[in-house]
Amino acid sequence: MERKEEIIQATFMLASKNGIDNVSMSQIATQLGIKKPSLYNHFRSKDEIVKAMYDYLRTNIYEKRKTKNNGS
Repeated sequence: MERKEEIIQATFMLASKNGIDNVSMSQIATQLGIKKPSLYNHFRSKDEIVKAMYDYLRTNIYEKRKTKNNGS
């Protein structure tokens, strides 16, 4: 799994427990076992992570629909 995807997955997990508004960059870093500045190598802000989360969901839903429709 690519590091950006790991960050997105960790943020999803934290958001499901605490709500996205209550998730901090520090919490994401701790969840991943990395230092907070390392997150900024991949995303400039939490808002950018949230946007990536929506893109990730949209892409995965599209791919699942595509696979389902091609398999029918």
